[in-house]
Amino acid sequence: MNLRKFFLIYAMSLLGLLLAFFLAYRALVVIPKMDKQQLIWQQREVGLVQQAFISEFSQLKTINYDYSVWDESYHFLETFNQGFIDSNFLPDTYTSLKIDASYFFDPKGQLIWGKAMNWQTQAELDFPQVIIGAPKIAAKLMDNNTAEGSVSGVLKSVEGVVLFSVTRVRKSDKSGDNIGFMMFLRILRPEALARLSALTGMKIEHQLFLETTLAAEDLLNLQALTELKTERKYFLGDVDNSPVLLLTLGHSEDATEFARVFFFDMASLITVLALLIFPLSLLLLVNHFLVKPIEFHTRETRRMLSNEELYCIKSSCKINELHDLQNGFNQLVETINRQQKILSIQASEDVLTKVANRRAFEQFYDVSWRAMLRQKTPLALLLCDIDHFKSYNDHYGHAAGDKVITAVAGALKTRFGRATDLVARYGGEEFAIVLTHISLDECELNAQAAIQQINALDIAHGFSPVSEKVTISIGMTIIDPNQTDLDDIDPLSLFLQTDRALYKAKKLGRNRYLVREFEAESLSPQDEFLARM
Repeated sequence: MNLRKFFLIYAMSLLGLLLAFFLAYRALVVIPKMDKQQLIWQQREVGLVQQAFISEFSQLKTINYDYSVWDESYHFLETFNQGFIDSNFLPDTYTSLKIDASYFFDPKGQLIWGKAMNWQTQAELDFPQVIIGAPKIAAKLMDNNTAEGSVSGVLKSVEGVVLFSVTRVRKSDKSGDNIGFMMFLRILRPEALARLSALTGMKIEHQLFLETTLAAEDLLNLQALTELKTERKYFLGDVDNSPVLLLTLGHSEDATEFARVFFFDMASLITVLALLIFPLSLLLLVNHFLVKPIEFHTRETRRMLSNEELYCIKSSCKINELHDLQNGFNQLVETINRQQKILSIQASEDVLTKVANRRAFEQFYDVSWRAMLRQKTPLALLLCDIDHFKSYNDHYGHAAGDKVITAVAGALKTRFGRATDLVARYGGEEFAIVLTHISLDECELNAQAAIQQINALDIAHGFSPVSEKVTISIGMTIIDPNQTDLDDIDPLSLFLQTDRALYKAKKLGRNRYLVREFEAESLSPQDEFLARM
């Protein structure tokens, strides 16, 4: 055997050994790690679809709750006043709320009043299956003895699959007997799924759930994914969580192909050949440029899972495929975080005025109250009401009324724009404002400036006995923990005294403000009744 042949045999043997080691290492170590990252990616995609439907149900439930837990709705079920229907369920109402039907039922699920209208075309609709199934929903509502007293889900109908939300009708303070419930419906339209598909990058198909349908999981009770798939099947259920709608979710190309492209290309074969010439050097290079980045990304992924936090991975990847993988992962993270931010804003922002909604106000008010107790700094609460707004709505229309509410909200947001303050739409034409670190004199100046700023809007109101333009009335109370005994005092006490100040401002003629200091005294039943009016 000559030396050339010996080196040739040695080279071929070494090449085969290195190739076997190279492929075994990737098959047993690297690919499983990459598959784990890919599974996380697929979990995020499915989770994004789930969050979109949760947001859709939450938004429908919120507007249904606002209309159900309302003195006027409760009064309607007591008196069946047609004026309430004429004032609050116009075609513009369906368009602004994006609902296709609203119904009032008695406690046994018997229809009292209802109206079905396509909110896009305003064409009349009919949902007989929903009305027939109302007693079943009523029974479920009674079983679901929660503080909200509401249920939601999807239903079959002649118009296709519809999302529904049902809430027991109560007074605005959540009191009252069980005299019925209110239902809102929204048709699940193909264009909505198309937008969701474009947003997530997933292919989304839907159909009615049949008994012959293969097993599917509940989308709203998402389980952790255990294996990679190109598509998955989930269902949305009715009031009993029985499957109604089957969703077939096809993962994006990035979520099904990116992880395996790197391992069987020409660059890998060239790498193996190079190992024949520089085995030790190449092993060091592979460790530095390939193994360590993968281990780094795996550690970062584990840290994300452990901390339940999603963030972009910042590292310098010299390998193009790993660089593309990291960029793709970071783009997905940015998309998810952006959508989570949007969903968070939607959960705390009033849809019409873009200021905080009632839920955000209650949370902020509670935090501010506790901060006042802890830091011993003054806290003020301002409640304001647009004067004779019902007359404005009746004569100028709901669309014009919405513009007035939006304009007033914008003016208040400009007036009270400190980062430590909050302007919120409390309901209808009512606004609530929380002010921290403020004095009594500053309260007077701010209230007066707010009255003047609304007058400066110069919005004509020809049907107001107060002024020829839109005005507001303000009630404001400031509490100083350094001058007030806060034992047995809770946030409701400040709210009720502020509400009473607003009531007195209205009684004095409206278009004015009333600022007062908090009085540590219990309210009489009559005063509390007036404060709640």
